[in-house]
Amino acid sequence: MITRHSHSGAQLRGLLPLLLGLLLALPIPAVAQRTRPRERQEARQASRDAFQEQRDEVVQFVRQHFPEKARLLEDLRKRNPAEFQRRRQKLAEEVRRLMELERENPGLFKLQVEEMRLRDELNRQARELRRQREGSRERQESAQQLRDSLERSFDLRQKIKQGELEDLQQRLRELESSLKRRAERRAQLIEERFQQLSASGEEDW
Repeated sequence: MITRHSHSGAQLRGLLPLLLGLLLALPIPAVAQRTRPRERQEARQASRDAFQEQRDEVVQFVRQHFPEKARLLEDLRKRNPAEFQRRRQKLAEEVRRLMELERENPGLFKLQVEEMRLRDELNRQARELRRQREGSRERQESAQQLRDSLERSFDLRQKIKQGELEDLQQRLRELESSLKRRAERRAQLIEERFQQLSASGEEDW
């Protein structure tokens, strides 16, 4: 015989899945709903602020080290905004590389800045040469100026390549030294790694 209590218990157990489904279907509290969009908005604003800060750093760097290039870019922005955006993006990548180089290798950085300035001068001289009339005295003088600048450019780029080679050699020496120290501590490092794995699991060595 089934008692009333056992019958009620069976009904309650049958209702549990339904009650659980209703609870899961309840709407998220309004506070939580408002918080998520606000967090996304704050994240987007932080990203925009960081981008603006980086762009300001690039602009300041160009004005400081390449004032003529900054002036030409400003003129281009007024005349051809699309081309200005393309050139600014390309320049920004090069400037960020130079800013990193300034921190890591100031001597090589100075050579790179000088080479970029000379590169702009070469382009200007080449344009000037193309405007001169064939066989004219002005064209001969412009041609000689361009050749002189090309010789300076070649010598400067050789110095840059030499500096890059020395930098790589220094990094190689440091790597060889680190590898040697690691080999000398072989037994100690293996024991430390064993203790890490046996105590807490995954860790790199």
